Amino acid sequence: MELTEMYDYIENLIDKAATQANGDTDDSTEFALDLTKIELISKARVALDIIEALAVHRLRTSLPQASYGDIGESQGISKQASRIRHTKLEQVLKVHQIDGKRHAMAKVVAPTKHRRAAKPTRVTRKELQS
Repeated sequence: MELTEMYDYIENLIDKAATQANGDTDDSTEFALDLTKIELISKARVALDIIEALAVHRLRTSLPQASYGDIGESQGISKQASRIRHTKLEQVLKVHQIDGKRHAMAKVVAPTKHRRAAKPTRVTRKELQS
């Protein structure tokens, strides 16, 4: 799919969703419609980031392991930028799991067990006094 076709397709989806979300209320002015579009685009951006993060994670954990160069090439960015993007996307997954929005997809990446903190090796003042 070419970029112009994808743009038209996505714009059409957002227009339909914004019109449907506003309904036939008196507040369905062009201003309110544009605000709704912005809200929907922001939500879609997060969803696309999660989908991209999961795809990159699958590529990085599968055998043979895909390199950041290959992944970056498909994203249209450099190898180093791909590493940075991958780190950012992992953070997006973690944030959305902590926020209580617990995406079922995010659970694939983040382990369910929490690590226990190591026992401190130093002796505290309280322990010295007793």
